[in-house]
Amino acid sequence: LETKKRIFLNMLLSQIGFALISVVAIMSDHTIAAIIVVNLVFAAIIAYISFYSMKRIVGGIDRIKTYVDDLMDFAFYRTNRIRKAKYFKNDDIGLILQELNNYVDKFDDMRKNDMHVLGEVVIALNKVCQGIYTTNIHADSDNFMIKTLKKSVNDMLITTNHNMEQLVEIMDKFTHQDYRHQITINPIL
Repeated sequence: LETKKRIFLNMLLSQIGFALISVVAIMSDHTIAAIIVVNLVFAAIIAYISFYSMKRIVGGIDRIKTYVDDLMDFAFYRTNRIRKAKYFKNDDIGLILQELNNYVDKFDDMRKNDMHVLGEVVIALNKVCQGIYTTNIHADSDNFMIKTLKKSVNDMLITTNHNMEQLVEIMDKFTHQDYRHQITINPIL
């Protein structure tokens, strides 16, 4: 049962118990013994339902806490995998865990896309260190900052490659003693 229904059932049984105790007290010849017996029966029922409800709620909260801790480890790159929640019960905690699983799937996809772009950035910059400027980053991400990084690095590579080609062309002409051409320098610089 859902937590709300479980608490409502507990309250309803308590009210029925009080009403039954009153009825037994009015109708019974052995008033005290009957009241004690009815009290014990309803106390046992209410105690069982309350204990079971508390155990489910506290257990569910512990499961959520463990899950969120795992999610934070994953989000802060302390681990590269997350154990998704399993064995859902048909209650509020189960619905929360299912919703968290959906968010984890989306976050995992987003993170993989980000890592793919960042991996290509590292490869492109490594090629730049080797003097190769003709590379580009092709992977995509929905993350605004990663998109901006990708665009900036690609623009840098295109501009640097163009400048290097122009420099090589001018230097080649200079080696053949043709000094009529000059390097175009961006006015921003």
